[in-house]
Amino acid sequence: MPSEEIFTQLAKDLSILRGEAENIDAWRRRLIYSALGKLALASVWDDEGLPSLQHFSATITERQPYYLQILDACADYLGDLSLLRDEIYAIYLNAGAFYHKANYLSPATSVSAPGGAINFLRGCNPLSAFPMSGLGEYAVHPVVTQRYYHSAVEMFRLHRPFISLVTECEKAAIWENANFPKNSEFLAMQEQRKFGYWQPEPNQTIAFGLMRVPLEFDYHYFLYRKVSDCWQWCQLPIWQTNPHNNTKVMPEWLALANGILMLNHLLPPVHCVGDVNLVTVSFPYLLPPAEETFFKLYSWPMPDSTLNEFSQRIMRQMARPAYQSFTSVMESLGYLFEEET
Repeated sequence: MPSEEIFTQLAKDLSILRGEAENIDAWRRRLIYSALGKLALASVWDDEGLPSLQHFSATITERQPYYLQILDACADYLGDLSLLRDEIYAIYLNAGAFYHKANYLSPATSVSAPGGAINFLRGCNPLSAFPMSGLGEYAVHPVVTQRYYHSAVEMFRLHRPFISLVTECEKAAIWENANFPKNSEFLAMQEQRKFGYWQPEPNQTIAFGLMRVPLEFDYHYFLYRKVSDCWQWCQLPIWQTNPHNNTKVMPEWLALANGILMLNHLLPPVHCVGDVNLVTVSFPYLLPPAEETFFKLYSWPMPDSTLNEFSQRIMRQMARPAYQSFTSVMESLGYLFEEET
């Protein structure tokens, strides 16, 4: 089959439309990215025993060279096979698309959740043709699934509104007089963020802030405040700031950081640029783990870059239907969206 027909068929099967001003090669890379994800996820449904992680990865390994050959253009984020395999696997695993036990994978229960004009899907039969945005499937009409969630927040285990999370944390704080170590780091506010997320001095213009003290391999996190001329702090539990998931440290402190910035009206809006088919979404700040997984699941990496670039975590592209529902979900957490027309 000629390459032109292959991409036309992929676009039809996955309901992925080309952006009005999008380069045709960039569109084709998006088609390949989603197709590889769909094929790898379908391998988890293989009937011959429990599919292994190696089987999942082999699906990508076998198909990626073929797709790049017919692409006949710069591979961008598709070019590094190892990064691509790891990225697709990690997104699906963190999003609950399959169960992983002792190196074997099994399909997740089919579930759906309403999201405005669409329904978010997970664990549906891979032979079914659902629209895709990035690696995520969705439906424009209700779909019969084994389980139904009331919202995407519930389905993807997102946080409750960040401001309420922060205020509840502050109300529960047990304050003690503080003696900040010299190597303490304090959450940067407003203009200081151009130099990073942390600064060496406490902020005296806010009711309370977030700080951390470096350890040999990690950090202890604290809320801090100034009462009269005295600094006070309250150590936060590890599960709320930097819990361990196997050998990986999860940056849950980002939920508190986002909430504190929102509370002080210092978190800029999410910047969006797009047309009727494709929207580029740029977050002003790193997302907490669950929200980042949700974002990456329903989006494509940016063109002209590789998967290990920092910008791929905060700036990505989404299909318009998924974007509209995604913004509604994220606005319920406290984010503001600003789209260029």
